[in-house]
Amino acid sequence: MRKNIFILCTVLVFLVVLYGIIKIIQQIKKPARPRIEINPEKVTNFTISSEKGIYRFKKEFDEWKIEEFKCDKKLIEQFFEKIKNLRLIDIISENKERWQEFEVTETSGIKVEFPNVSFILGKMAYDWSHYYFRFTNKNEIWLSKGLERYFLDKSLNDWRDKTILSINSDEISEIEISSLKNKKKGLEKILLSKTSDYWLMNKKEKIEQEKLNTLLNTLSSFYADDFSDEKQLKNIELVVKIKTIDGKNYEINAGDKKENKYLVKTNITDTLFVVYEYKIENFNLLQKQKQ
Repeated sequence: MRKNIFILCTVLVFLVVLYGIIKIIQQIKKPARPRIEINPEKVTNFTISSEKGIYRFKKEFDEWKIEEFKCDKKLIEQFFEKIKNLRLIDIISENKERWQEFEVTETSGIKVEFPNVSFILGKMAYDWSHYYFRFTNKNEIWLSKGLERYFLDKSLNDWRDKTILSINSDEISEIEISSLKNKKKGLEKILLSKTSDYWLMNKKEKIEQEKLNTLLNTLSSFYADDFSDEKQLKNIELVVKIKTIDGKNYEINAGDKKENKYLVKTNITDTLFVVYEYKIENFNLLQKQKQ
């Protein structure tokens, strides 16, 4: 009986020791998961390279620019948030010959370069939620999560700030809209002026609040859909002049309609924007009330 207990205890001790050895071996073999430590407040430049181009981002006086253009602030914030959430899950391969298979070469992947670290994001994994990843100075191909390839795969215009005009609607005191949309009727002009309690059209008719809100909301956050390579606006169909309480004057010109898009220019920049027709129609809503 005692012999059997001794054998059982010996076997039990052996199994415990064996389990411990296996766990230690697993820990030794298990690679450490590196983290990309990037502090957005301290970063002043980075580069993104893809088939669409090599784009250099630079921070100037707390404002990010891509080449000489101002960046879309929300996109930059999303970019750093995704970098923060980027996680490396497991090593898929350490074989350099498989880089092309997972699209983590400098020509097949999207390369992101910070001053202290650079990496390549490859193709999407089969589960559609992970992407293949490689540090540019390493052979290992990782499975990663948190940063998507489609987010990085943008053109120059995608990264640019598309703000045409941004005004606090409470600060607007007067809006003049001149429209040539209906050429048979000629120039149609309306003047919207703010009183202490409400808005008037041509200083006599009270404006429908719903249409007024649509107009004010458009002016408070008027964004383009793209940028034009044209040098100037030729056939102007709409002119919107805005005055603010503190005496500032803004002007929006729209015209050269092609299909369902207009070219738009303001008096505060030489940039020619591309805007879908439905946004321009917001400026014509009050013309219908006038009729």
